[in-house]
Amino acid sequence: MRKPVSRIHIINDEKLILKEFIKGLNIAAKSIENPLGLVFSGVTTAQETLHSI
Repeated sequence: MRKPVSRIHIINDEKLILKEFIKGLNIAAKSIENPLGLVFSGVTTAQETLHSI
């Protein structure tokens, strides 16, 4: 059985803060047991999230 992937989009209009925040979240998700396959990505608007689905 394949491991599930759960994509979580974080919205923030401060690109530098967003980049570092997403980097930290993904490092944390990889370093712990992650049965849901959490993967974080950052966008600056809700519209970007809708286009990435």
